[in-house]
Amino acid sequence: MKTFLVPSYNMEKLYKLTKKMSKKTPVHLEVDENKPVFVKPIGAPSEYPYKIKCYNVSVEGKFQVKDFEFVATLEHKETGNIIRTLSEKELPLKFRTCGPKCEHCGKIRNRKDTYVFYNSITQEYKQVGKNCLRDYLGTDLEEVTAYLAYIKSFQELNEIPEINSFEFGALEKSNRFINVEIFKTFVYDEIKSKGYCGQGKTVRAIFKRMDEEKLSNDKYKEPLQKITEWINSQEILCWGTYMYNAKVAWNSNDIVYRDTALIASLINVYFKNEQEIIRQNKLRDSTHHVGKVGDKIEIEIASLKVLYIKDNSWKSYYAQSTIVYRIIDENGNIFKYSSSKNLENVKRIKATIKGHSEYKGEKQTIITRAKVLETKAIENEPEKQDVLSYSSNDETVRSCDKAIDDFLKLCDEA
Repeated sequence: MKTFLVPSYNMEKLYKLTKKMSKKTPVHLEVDENKPVFVKPIGAPSEYPYKIKCYNVSVEGKFQVKDFEFVATLEHKETGNIIRTLSEKELPLKFRTCGPKCEHCGKIRNRKDTYVFYNSITQEYKQVGKNCLRDYLGTDLEEVTAYLAYIKSFQELNEIPEINSFEFGALEKSNRFINVEIFKTFVYDEIKSKGYCGQGKTVRAIFKRMDEEKLSNDKYKEPLQKITEWINSQEILCWGTYMYNAKVAWNSNDIVYRDTALIASLINVYFKNEQEIIRQNKLRDSTHHVGKVGDKIEIEIASLKVLYIKDNSWKSYYAQSTIVYRIIDENGNIFKYSSSKNLENVKRIKATIKGHSEYKGEKQTIITRAKVLETKAIENEPEKQDVLSYSSNDETVRSCDKAIDDFLKLCDEA
């Protein structure tokens, strides 16, 4: 059984070809799909970012007519012979450089291919031209021709393309594999210089750059190593499925095209996390806790915000909802207060310090049992004009009044 490296995009063709061939002669394939191999195109430099997914395919089978077993096809070139074979027999070295001579008829012609057979009785190898196959084997050539075509097609399917003929964009997305380390370098450089754009815009821009530019893996080696350490230090159970998938992709050697967005988003999350750490450190330095637990203090409210309202109806039918406030005093100190009271128009309160906490770098003083000391003055709203009151300057009203007076005089005279 011989083993070959076959690109993944050729596997479907190989299966169909083998199924068709197995009807005429026994051929058996074994494919280890659980252990793919990723290789670069032939002649690709070390910084080339793309790889081809391949499988190790083992082939077992032989083609034999009477006492003759087919061993190899020799494709004759000026620099030597290309040998195509599925046989496990060791081909003598002379066939690597021999000319297009048929050892059956003894004639040397300008042949493109010749064929090597092994005679199990005489135990000798013989090179035969295509026109002499029928005479040499003494049988019909239909099966022989089909098998030779299978050998040729099989060899073409397991050939790794050269860098000059390989087009990454022509492959289906499921067969596009990218070197993770090179891709990380481009992503880091792109997001650092231009920021992150969703909906695949950043990834498309990166692939365009990868086709046109070259970046050394050492350029961002240290910051990328920090990102790796940060990712691996996170608690996996605390992450959502998306970020967990991103971590798996980040620690892989090669990824498929559809997983590139995971790595791009992960670097963006790291940058956001760094900015958040800087913001929290600034808040931590600029905010302070007030007093000690148990102290009674007065607070002049400069800013009041409702964080959320907690529904307590599950406790009792008459239970009131709890309003959680974020209060900032005139000195910039931050307080957190939970109560059912409405502090909307309150200006100054007196409260007891319950404790101290910190939220995203912001130091907060928790207070309880607040007592209202002063409320804001509420300006009186202007009185609404009575819809039944009339202006003395209104011509219409004055005409009506005159008409009524005239009517009353007439009544008196009558």
